[in-house]
Amino acid sequence: MANEIQQDNDYQKPISIREAMIHIQNAEYVLPGIQRKFTWDIPRIEALFDSIMQGYPINTLMLWKITDPEIKRNYPFFEFLRNYKERFSTENPPMTRPLLEDKYAVIDGQQRLTSLYIGFFGTYGAHVKSKRWADNETSTPKQQLYIDLLNDRPENDDNLKYPFRFFKVSDNKDGFNENKTEYWMPAGDILTLISTDDIFNYWEQHNLSGYKRAFQRLTDLRSQFIEKKLITYYLQVEQDQNKVLDIFTRTNSGGIPLTKADLIMAITTSMWPDMRQKTKILSDDVFKDTGFRIGNDIILRSFLASYASDVRFRINNFDSDKVKLLQNHWDKLSNAIGETFRFLHNQGFDDVTFRAKNAAIPLIQYFLQTGLYKRCGSTLFAEDVHSTEHKVADDIILWLNASFLCGVFGGQTNPLLNSLRTIIKENSTTEHFPYEEIRTKFKNTRKDITITEENIEDFLGLEYEDANVWYVLSLLQGVHNPAVQYHKDHLYPKNIFIRPQEGSDKLLRFEETMQSAFPNPEDRAFAEDRKNWNTLPNLQLLEGSQNESKGDTPLAEWAKRTGKSAVSFYVPANTNLDLANFKPFIEARRDAIRLKLLAILKPEAS
Repeated sequence: MANEIQQDNDYQKPISIREAMIHIQNAEYVLPGIQRKFTWDIPRIEALFDSIMQGYPINTLMLWKITDPEIKRNYPFFEFLRNYKERFSTENPPMTRPLLEDKYAVIDGQQRLTSLYIGFFGTYGAHVKSKRWADNETSTPKQQLYIDLLNDRPENDDNLKYPFRFFKVSDNKDGFNENKTEYWMPAGDILTLISTDDIFNYWEQHNLSGYKRAFQRLTDLRSQFIEKKLITYYLQVEQDQNKVLDIFTRTNSGGIPLTKADLIMAITTSMWPDMRQKTKILSDDVFKDTGFRIGNDIILRSFLASYASDVRFRINNFDSDKVKLLQNHWDKLSNAIGETFRFLHNQGFDDVTFRAKNAAIPLIQYFLQTGLYKRCGSTLFAEDVHSTEHKVADDIILWLNASFLCGVFGGQTNPLLNSLRTIIKENSTTEHFPYEEIRTKFKNTRKDITITEENIEDFLGLEYEDANVWYVLSLLQGVHNPAVQYHKDHLYPKNIFIRPQEGSDKLLRFEETMQSAFPNPEDRAFAEDRKNWNTLPNLQLLEGSQNESKGDTPLAEWAKRTGKSAVSFYVPANTNLDLANFKPFIEARRDAIRLKLLAILKPEAS
């Protein structure tokens, strides 16, 4: 094949389907580890053969010529699957490594080529729905592809014309049916019709000489599968594995779009078969315990952040040595991932408020590197506010909330994660999370987490519905007690300030309440202004059980019942919490929050 192709990345001369099948038979075409499992079912395979006979295009393939000895030695390749059986025989056989000769890895076209290969040379074991799953001929019988040489398909909604059908091997379907109205030819026989003489000989030797329809069908089959050059393909000759990974991600047409994480997982699993099941167990456990949904990308990048020098999904980051390292450290890594998400859950984050999952990766690295992963998911940081672990947790909360407020995890994150990886590696201890080092590193860049005084003024105007409210309230709260669930809510209940519709029974009570509390029109206008009752100065994180009992209870009454003083709301101890004092309370609290955020964030003037 080498003499037939050009040596540049380009489209090559088309080849016939028979030629492609010979390349697969001779193991010249192979499958790289990034390929997924074969997924097509019997109707789709039959439809592919029909489409070829009807002259429909079967789309361009993409091949990668493997010439680099290093790639041949370290990268997993597989043969095409010939005898497929649902659940029981779904894995492509691995090639003997290292490869000794140049090969052509199929980057795009695996499903189509495998379907053709099975149809011509193999079998398909489909599960019989009425039977329990078992690896036997009753439950998943082997089936072979045939075509009827005498008939077309009956009219059907899918516009299939040619009667390609899979039959059980045990049916011995070859040849005429009982009354000679059908003649079933194994699809593999098509590839023996090299010349017109071969067609004539087949026609005579199989007692078809009285059937002109059969001769015409044999001629048509030879034309489409042997004579015509129907397979066009693009050849990638560069040996840059990561470029091939990019190409595969962008062009793969096997159905469900694949991410780089999916492809890297396929490579990793090809070298460590238990990997896929282990990641599933880890993801399921994290979701069950915390409600966080994590995918392969978080798990694989966490490995890279902790055990490699680069967090990018590059094939050389998952060679055989790295996968062995992953296997050896899996227990420790998976524990760190699980405990990190338990820590985040305990600190009030959930799958919605933790808006960038990539932000967990530096934390997983930090907890793993320091050994704090062994207890970060269960430590009651709030028990001793003077402990070093409390300070660590406080700085982590500060970094996370500042990062989310500044949107630093938007856009391309690989450079950010790589820089964070280096900072954490060089500056972390059990008593120190490098928040200040991170802030210094990214100062005056697009990833700057420095909050300005102007930003703080903007925060004070955030309304209840704004997603950023949670992060500011979390900064004010500081380290959460994992034993307590916190809810975002209004201190003065919002229903006090919302005017009921005209004619409502509640309108009279509303007017009485407002007139009694705010006889001064300016004070009433202030109270009814949404920018005062629905913004940060009237919002706080409240302990869940207390918040549920609070409901529409007036603040003064609720505070007295729960034993909370005005100081609990960041205002002076002698502040009156009655509704009539709403305006002074909000103004005092606005000033108090401003000062508290200034102390926490240490901003620069803008």
